[in-house]
Amino acid sequence: MEVIDMAGTLTSSMENYLETIKNLETDKGVVRVKNVAQELKVKMSSVSGALETLAKEGLISHEKYGYIQLTDQGKRLAEAICSRHRTLFKFLTEVLGVDPKTADEDA
Repeated sequence: MEVIDMAGTLTSSMENYLETIKNLETDKGVVRVKNVAQELKVKMSSVSGALETLAKEGLISHEKYGYIQLTDQGKRLAEAICSRHRTLFKFLTEVLGVDPKTADEDA
């Protein structure tokens, strides 16, 4: 599973996983594979594969059947992703008048 694209940046799929983990960590305190799968509406096996990739990149720590935690590097990156998401969402909704649901998906 590709985590870094050819330009050396995180793929949008991996960004979505990091953002989701950060949001769940903030909301629930602890994050499990099933929480991420439910939030992203994907299979648990897909989440497991993505987590393995993110762990290899040093962005999360995760024991099989255990909790998922962002590393310091993962936290910094997830915060930057969330900040960019909020900025794009605000621009799409307030400046361009895009429906909030669509703006959230596109941001």
